[in-house]
Amino acid sequence: MAASASARAAPAQCVIAGQFLGASGCCVNGSSPQCNQTLPEDSVGALFSSLGLTAATIPLSSRALVQALSAGGLVLLMFDLGNAFHYALLTGYDAVEAIFRAADPRYGEFPASADQIASGYGQGSLVRAWRITSQ
Repeated sequence: MAASASARAAPAQCVIAGQFLGASGCCVNGSSPQCNQTLPEDSVGALFSSLGLTAATIPLSSRALVQALSAGGLVLLMFDLGNAFHYALLTGYDAVEAIFRAADPRYGEFPASADQIASGYGQGSLVRAWRITSQ
């Protein structure tokens, strides 16, 4: 999803899992325990750098998320769902409707309110956010 902000072609998710989780065979069996893991938080910068992008931590407030999107780029969100962490992107904000455009690998693309984002879609909580931009 985030590679669309870069001129480079996006690698397959299984390639990313193999590279950043140190796992092999993810393109054959992505649901294996070695491959089906959350990317460690401290690997986020390196992952986006490898795609020609920069990831800068931003505050978790709705205002900060809107400002980051207005400045250009995408916003990567990290949710704590209790038993695992989950990542999703914000791709835009509609000021008239006061709604974010979210792109989630599990749920697809959809409109999301600030409350939905803060609560991890009602399943947890937002714990970290990064502004993603081209290098």
